[in-house]
Amino acid sequence: MRDADAVTLNTGDFVMAKDGDYYVSYLDYGQAGDVRLDLSGHAGERYDVFWYNPRTGGPLLHAGTADGGSTVQLGGAPADPGKDWVLFVRNTALPDSPDSIPAPEPPPAPDPVPDPEPVPDGGSQYLDLFFARTDTDQTLLGFGDGSQIAASDLDDGPVTIYAVAKASAPTVTSVTLSVPGVNTQTEKVSPYALFGDTNGDFKGGTSFGVGDYDLSLQVNGTGGVLETVTLSFSVVEDSLLADTSTIVQDWDPFLV
Repeated sequence: MRDADAVTLNTGDFVMAKDGDYYVSYLDYGQAGDVRLDLSGHAGERYDVFWYNPRTGGPLLHAGTADGGSTVQLGGAPADPGKDWVLFVRNTALPDSPDSIPAPEPPPAPDPVPDPEPVPDGGSQYLDLFFARTDTDQTLLGFGDGSQIAASDLDDGPVTIYAVAKASAPTVTSVTLSVPGVNTQTEKVSPYALFGDTNGDFKGGTSFGVGDYDLSLQVNGTGGVLETVTLSFSVVEDSLLADTSTIVQDWDPFLV
């Protein structure tokens, strides 16, 4: 297999491939919402599509098939598209092709799960939100309405906010993000970034200093506006905040 990052339109993933046979892509946090793979040189061939959760392990999750001959849209991860996933695409013509392997049944929950709390005012029903550096495209952390974020977690670099649709969301056609005094941006393709992006290559950026911020979101779908919400977050000095945030760690799956 060889390094083949160029076969996907995602700029933040890591791809290894045996061209025409196998494609393995590690998708970093926030990259697994909308994956497109260039199979234009393989007309007439069919591929099985699988997802693997590197955070929990377990079996491959069969997600259907894709036909070669063009750049194909494989969709997003089966759950939690804002987290990291591994995508495995395999030519069905290979010996011992797993096309007869059914999708595994989900494991039963050990205890009954209570009904989820309703989404609080100002929280988005349809989007997961993240901070990322725009010079490296590295996702720093996720956040939500009422989040308090340690200033050091934003890494003193040019930072953007971006959103990806939740797995349960209906089709999202565009998102407008606005932080007063910072920027307003309308994006039609995931990830939806405050300063814009090109296939996950984030543009612009700013330093979110210590203070309180409002983020307004308008989420549009095929039938019109899905929601218009405003959420608030704060950036605080490290000494005023317990270390409760989760920072995304760099991980190269091909070194494991």
